Amino acid sequence: LQKTGGYTQSKWVAEALVTQAKDRGLPITIFRPGMISWCSTSGKCNEQDWLYRLFTGLIHHGSAPDVDSMMDLSPVDYVSKVIIELGQQKTSINEIYNIHNSNKMISFKTIWNGICDVMREAPQYVEFDEWWEGVLAKIEQDRTNNKFLNGLLLFQNGISEDGKSRISSKSTMVPFKECTNTFLDLNVTVFANELLENLSSTDL
Repeated sequence: LQKTGGYTQSKWVAEALVTQAKDRGLPITIFRPGMISWCSTSGKCNEQDWLYRLFTGLIHHGSAPDVDSMMDLSPVDYVSKVIIELGQQKTSINEIYNIHNSNKMISFKTIWNGICDVMREAPQYVEFDEWWEGVLAKIEQDRTNNKFLNGLLLFQNGISEDGKSRISSKSTMVPFKECTNTFLDLNVTVFANELLENLSSTDL
C-alpha cells in the first residue's frame, strides 16, 4: 500500500493496528480489495464511490479525456462473496488476501463507450489538457451542477504529466495470497442502465 493521501493512509494505519493485534495473539484475517465496481447482475454501485462520481461527472460534462487507462475492477458481489467464504475458513486465520480481477482488466474507454452506447450517443474524446481546462471552466461557470462535475476532479490525481493514467489498484505488500477469477463479468451495460436511471429520476 502506498502511504500517500488520507484515504490510503487510513487503510495503512488500520492494517498496521490489526497486525499489532495479531502479534499479541488475536486471530485476524486481512482482506485488501482492489477497485470495487458495480454489482455484476443489477449494476448498482455506491453513489458516493469515486467510480460512480467519475462517470456521473463525465455524463454531465459530455466528453471524456483521451487517455490510455486500464482498470482492475472487481464486482462488489464477487468481492463480498470471497470475503464471506474465506472469513469462515480456519485456514484463513492470520492470512492476507489481495482481492482483485487482474486477469480481466477493463479499459476506461470501454466503460465510457458502453455508457454512451446506452445513451445512444457517440462517445466524445478530447486531448487531456484541453479537456481538463474545459472541466475547470465549466465547474467555475455552472455551479448548479458542481456536485456532478466535481467528480471529474478525481482525474487530477489519477493522470500523470504525460497524460497516462496512474489509476491502479495492484497492491505491492507481501506476503499475501491472490484471489483472482478469470471469468468475472463486469457487464458495463447493466452499470450504464442503472447509472442513467438514477440520474434521470433524480437530477437530469
